[in-house]
Amino acid sequence: MLRKTFFLISLFLFIAFQVFFVSNIFSIQNAPNLVLLLIIFWTIKKGFEKTLKIIIFSGIILDIFYFWPIGTNVLSLTAVSFSISFLTRRFSISDFFSRSIMIILVVSFSVVLNDFINQITFEVIYFFKKSDEFNLSFDWKIWKKVFYNLIAFAIIFWPLKKIEKLADFYKFKKNPKYYVK
Repeated sequence: MLRKTFFLISLFLFIAFQVFFVSNIFSIQNAPNLVLLLIIFWTIKKGFEKTLKIIIFSGIILDIFYFWPIGTNVLSLTAVSFSISFLTRRFSISDFFSRSIMIILVVSFSVVLNDFINQITFEVIYFFKKSDEFNLSFDWKIWKKVFYNLIAFAIIFWPLKKIEKLADFYKFKKNPKYYVK
């Protein structure tokens, strides 16, 4: 129960912080996607199967707050989480330096993939609306967004890791494996 409460509280805090605070500081092209970073963290820690409900819920909430068609963020976050799960299971590395490089590559790949899927989705939507308002643009500015997301992930990684350990500790205290009689 504590774990589910932690997930919901942190998810709502990240969504509110991303929608109301980050959007006002950064431009739309460069704003770090905090919910995507949270999904990356949970997918690396728990796997795709355990985070799927959270991904769908957070994608729908983000679509509502951004006034996007429902399912846009769900599609992109699900694809990103599935690819992260695939990559981290195939290339899990034990030493710290290689694991750090792997996390940097995973976050960079996830940001680029998320942006690409969102752009393709909007291209399809505007194609069926027969409107030329949207142009697919995949240029060098994406690397600035990747850089900001890497910095944001580095900032939020250690506190989330400590909170996860605390939640695991209280789960262990509540349901100990060994009883003393």
